[in-house]
Formats: sequence, structure tokens, C-alpha cells
Amino acid sequence: MGETSTAELRRVLEKWLEENGFRLDEARFYSHILPSFRAQTFETLEVSAEGWSMIGDSAGLVDPITGEGLYYALRSANCARTRCWSNDRNSTAHNSKMRFFLS
Repeated sequence: MGETSTAELRRVLEKWLEENGFRLDEARFYSHILPSFRAQTFETLEVSAEGWSMIGDSAGLVDPITGEGLYYALRSANCARTRCWSNDRNSTAHNSKMRFFLS
């Protein structure tokens, strides 16, 4: 999925915590996989075309720090709805609007 393994990320985290005075004894770690793309992917990602549009997780819309995605799901659904109900069916324009929303 990513370019850095889970084990390597864990090692970096534990090293940083130790170097900054955080104690790891009795610490319990938990996580889940975030549906996120690399930054370069967003530059060329097509989020819609004639008859379809990606929203939320499918479009990679998730906050990489908090893992929160509900706002992005609702906001991107609203963008898709606006496109669907407008006379402008131009997927290039919609993709540009989504890129603006993401920046």
C-alpha cells in the first residue's frame, strides 16, 4: 500500500517517543489503515467522468493525521450532487473543482 512498511513506521514512532521523553512501558498501540493516496496521485487523480463520481474514501479523502473523513465524504458528496443536478456535465471542470477543494 505505502512506500514505508508498518514495522518501519512503528520503529520511527517508538524512537521519536523515546527521544522526546515519552514512556512506552504499558503503552498500548492501536491503528487502522487509512484509505489515502500519495500526494503525487492527487495531481492526476480523475474523480469523475460521464456517469460516475468518487466521493469520500474512494476519492482518498481522509485527514492523514486524525483519520477523520466524514466531513470530506459529505463535502465531496455535495460537490458530486451539484455536478449531477447542474447542466454542466464537464468532468474536467468537476475534477478541477475537486482539486481546488482538496488544496
